[in-house]
Amino acid sequence: MGVKPAIGRKSNKNPPIFSHEFVIQNHADIVSCVVMFFLVGLMVQATSPVASLFISLHHNVSGVEPTRELPKGEPFLYEAGWKDGCAVFFYSLVCIVMHAILQEYFLDKISKKFHLSKSRLSALNESGQLIVFHLVTLFWGGDAIMREGFVFNISKLWDAYPDHPMSFLLKLWWIVQAAYWLHTIPELYFQRIKKDEWAGRTRSAAIAFAFVAVAYGFKFQRVGVCLVVLHSLAEFVAHSYRLNNILRGERDDFLDKFVSLVNGSVFVAVRLCSLVLGVLTFYFGLAGVAPLLQRVAALSVLVTFQVYLMYNFISETIKQRQESRQLAQSRPKKEKKEKPKKEKVKKVPTEESDLPEVDQNTNKTLRQRQATKAKFVSLVNGSVFVAVRLCSLVLGVLTFYFGLAGVAPLLQRVAALSVLVTFQVYLMYNFISETIKQRQESRQLAQSRPKKEKKEKPKKEKVKKVPTEESDLPEVDQNTNKTLRQRQATKAK
Repeated sequence: MGVKPAIGRKSNKNPPIFSHEFVIQNHADIVSCVVMFFLVGLMVQATSPVASLFISLHHNVSGVEPTRELPKGEPFLYEAGWKDGCAVFFYSLVCIVMHAILQEYFLDKISKKFHLSKSRLSALNESGQLIVFHLVTLFWGGDAIMREGFVFNISKLWDAYPDHPMSFLLKLWWIVQAAYWLHTIPELYFQRIKKDEWAGRTRSAAIAFAFVAVAYGFKFQRVGVCLVVLHSLAEFVAHSYRLNNILRGERDDFLDKFVSLVNGSVFVAVRLCSLVLGVLTFYFGLAGVAPLLQRVAALSVLVTFQVYLMYNFISETIKQRQESRQLAQSRPKKEKKEKPKKEKVKKVPTEESDLPEVDQNTNKTLRQRQATKAKFVSLVNGSVFVAVRLCSLVLGVLTFYFGLAGVAPLLQRVAALSVLVTFQVYLMYNFISETIKQRQESRQLAQSRPKKEKKEKPKKEKVKKVPTEESDLPEVDQNTNKTLRQRQATKAK
């Protein structure tokens, strides 16, 4: 009979080959061997055409290799095609290997240093991987945007649509985007993620992959790269804020407040810029070029996604504020010596329970109507406010960026547009802060109200029948007593 290893020590026995434990422990080595197999195949002349199908980029429409006459050659331009699926598969294997390297050499060492719990460890691994990915996306995509000249000439986003060939770096960027979100599905198994978290992570990966595939397939690569870079900026700041809370804990200090303020400001600014960019491209830029149904569908999907993200952000902010306030209230406060105050005579409110039942039902119905009316007014107020802010931004961009181009000085146009955008973001931030404050006050007021105690009706006591003493006697004595009573009755008669 073998001796089991002590708790906290690893067994010297290796797991059986091709078992689940073996695959999970050595998945990076296995996948790297597959990657090396493709690279070796590229060096062999017989297998080079097949291997190049997975490694190199295809569907080039122009470009000349360097020659003596043209030492620099001409840059290669590419378009989307079916062979890109093979490249996405190969680069998803590369993403798995890079994921394992980052996990083993950086994130595992950080987790051992801080001694985190299981929930915080899972959040650390997720945010650590996404921070690196969004940072690479931000710099790589920003470099492609600057090279293509989309910033200083925004009309390039829709000019000559659908003839939008991509440079080598831009096409590789799109391939890596699709490969990364595809590799997150097997990583759920390799990283031993809890099955409770599978649904949320799979949903987010599927949405991101679908957005990349639609933008790449329908030749919206130019506006798509701008939207993804903006989204990566917001996600990078959000995961940095999350890592700050994981490693330092929820501290109410200056750094925590500053990072929270930066996170909220960047998130709102990115959402507004994404909406303005989408309206400019799909509603104005592609008018008369792309089909109306395609433009409306793309714009509606973009607006719905931005509103969904904004709603989730506001809900999470309200939830965090409430939890932090409850935690602060639960902490014991230092007792302060207070001066005796004069007691104020409070008016005793009339209890609703003293009223007749008809009046109680009437008051209840009135309160329900008032609450429904308040919710409807609040919803209309929020919708109108957001719509006015968006229309103001779109009108400002159309006027100062496009309408006055070549007429007013550039510095004057940029100054007017920056002031307008800053003012709209400031109003939006104030509106969100006031909404959060009102929600917290209303919830605290609801919690502070005393709950009505239900009056219990007095229960009727059941009178138990007292058994006769005769039942306690044996059956023979009971018959004797019965006979004696009969004789006495006869004698009396």
